[in-house]
Amino acid sequence: MRDEVAEGPHQSRSFLRDLVIGLVFGVLLVSLSASLDYYHGIIRIEGTTHRTCKSAVDLLTNSSATAASVDEASDPKYRDRSELETLTRNMVYLKEDYEAKVSELKGLQDQIDAIRQDHDDVMRKANDLLHLDKWCPECKWNGGVTCEGRVDFLRRTYNTNLKVGMISTMNRDSCIRSPP
Repeated sequence: MRDEVAEGPHQSRSFLRDLVIGLVFGVLLVSLSASLDYYHGIIRIEGTTHRTCKSAVDLLTNSSATAASVDEASDPKYRDRSELETLTRNMVYLKEDYEAKVSELKGLQDQIDAIRQDHDDVMRKANDLLHLDKWCPECKWNGGVTCEGRVDFLRRTYNTNLKVGMISTMNRDSCIRSPP
């Protein structure tokens, strides 16, 4: 009787070890079979395994969202060398093109600044010559109409330039501001 008790725990440990080893080898055998069937075509298993793998691959490859997410997440190491070289050449070209455009824009900005300065100088001289600094927009042009109202009327009705309208209203002394 004492021998039976001593063999009981040993037998259960042996059974558990055999069970775990059997399960591990079973899972490995099924995985190896599925791999050989689907990916390598060495053996052909008809039924659920093949259809399941095919459905999963079709789902992944036919979904544009999945394909976009895989493309987005993939590293450059998944691209072939010629594609990487092409991308590198394109990046160098685009960088050179960008630098040329920035340089061109700086030159254009300098031209714009020079023209703006010339324009401001001309406008200051024109205002001095035409005495536009003496124009009084709130003064009465005729009756209840202000000088500014008259310029607005000329612009709306005759499409008159702002400065031309101001000069026209200054023909009446009432639109010229008297010195303080």
